[in-house]
Amino acid sequence: SNRHMIALAKHQTFGNQKLIATGRNDYGTLGVSSTDTNTYLYAVDVNPHGLTGKMDLITQIAAVDYGTAVLTSDNELYAWGYCGYRLCGNYSDSDSRAVDPSGNSQYWPQRIWVEGALKDVVITKLRSYYRGFMAISNDNKLFGWGRNEYRALGTTA
Repeated sequence: SNRHMIALAKHQTFGNQKLIATGRNDYGTLGVSSTDTNTYLYAVDVNPHGLTGKMDLITQIAAVDYGTAVLTSDNELYAWGYCGYRLCGNYSDSDSRAVDPSGNSQYWPQRIWVEGALKDVVITKLRSYYRGFMAISNDNKLFGWGRNEYRALGTTA
């Protein structure tokens, strides 16, 4: 994104992966437990509700202005940061941080709920655009969520 950078780094000695982020941290975009913005590199906080035990399974990363999403090899999507326009793939359309269905605000990765269109779909690609995310399934169907400005999601709603 043009506001933050996130990368997947693999430790040379131990072989385990980490998500490293830096840049603007409005809305918890960096996935750390604060909204401090500076030039330090942060390790994304995986916490017990997020990517714990899944770091080595991350295969793709996508970033938008105030949010980030990742795809794992076991077909799970996680997002964090700004949740307006349902960027976090959850039920909230408020200007809040990664909000789970119980209403708790989070600054760290949360699994995207797949009760709707993504239920039982195998995602092979994850991409981002201005303020939204796109996912392509193994049968080449395109799914999108986020801001629908200029009908970017291909719908009129």
